[in-house]
Amino acid sequence: MKLKILIIISLFFYLPSFAQKTKQRVKVMQSDSSVAVPYANILVKNKSQSFVCDEQGYAMIDVSNGDTLIINSVGYFSTQLVYNTNIILPVWRIYLVQKNIQLKEVTIKGISTKEELKMAILRMRIEERQKDLPGLKSYHGSIKRPPAGPMSPITMIYESQWAKKQRAKKWSKSLVMPSIK
Repeated sequence: MKLKILIIISLFFYLPSFAQKTKQRVKVMQSDSSVAVPYANILVKNKSQSFVCDEQGYAMIDVSNGDTLIINSVGYFSTQLVYNTNIILPVWRIYLVQKNIQLKEVTIKGISTKEELKMAILRMRIEERQKDLPGLKSYHGSIKRPPAGPMSPITMIYESQWAKKQRAKKWSKSLVMPSIK
């Protein structure tokens, strides 16, 4: 008898925890102008469900009580809200706040002569090759330290300042000036 009462009491508290999924219509809008946000993403947290709004900002989602919805779209801050079945509305309106991104100023300069173009191409090639020259002071690559311990005579010659200068001279002679007609 006690077991039956215990089972009935436990079912009384256990069954309401299974919330049934309901279909809810949602409209995602901008917070400042109430214009629809097309193709916003709606994700149900901790579940493998996601929904996409149409071009008018509407979506029909399957949610249950207590689900956390994450709404985001490109150019807007992400928003989270918890679904509550006590509030029954035909359409939920969700407002997203726009992100204002400040870009840096860009200056565009034209090249008027062939000589300026040749020098610009040469500068770009030098900048590309500087990464391959460990002897230059403006080297921007990773710093490779020699392993600890004695060096072989060949490695000592290769790593000497004189050898580095010779490799830099050889490299600078290998630069070919582009021919532009």
